[in-house]
Amino acid sequence: MASKRQQQGQGSLETLIGQDSLIRGEIISKGVVRLDGSLEGSIQADYLILGKTGSVKGDMSAREIVVDGTVEGDLTAEELVEINPDGAVEGNIRTAKLIVTEGAFFSGTSFMERPRKVEKPEEENLETAEPSEETAEPVEEKKKLKRIFIF
Repeated sequence: MASKRQQQGQGSLETLIGQDSLIRGEIISKGVVRLDGSLEGSIQADYLILGKTGSVKGDMSAREIVVDGTVEGDLTAEELVEINPDGAVEGNIRTAKLIVTEGAFFSGTSFMERPRKVEKPEEENLETAEPSEETAEPVEEKKKLKRIFIF
């Protein structure tokens, strides 16, 4: 599943926590994190993958979270939480989109939130703007001024 998402622009795997690892504390990463070991604490990343052998006793927070292991704690994702057939979550989930695949286990409450809308800068809304008395430029000339944002 991760390779398919990586091909769609999620980025490459930046942090891998192996199956024989036990971490106690807090993990914060701005990239993609795959956890196949055990974590007693919280984890925050851009994209989280919890492998089949992975377990978390604590909270998880990311833009997207994919669960194949076990979680005892709350999950917060801006866009998506996906619990696959081998995944088990005991805790609350707050996300815009929740996928619980057949065979998965989920015990808790889910809170669905609308995805955040990115507001357009004023420069992109100029086509609806009326020319002011202070500027002698017609609206057509202002349309040429556009910013391109690449995320």
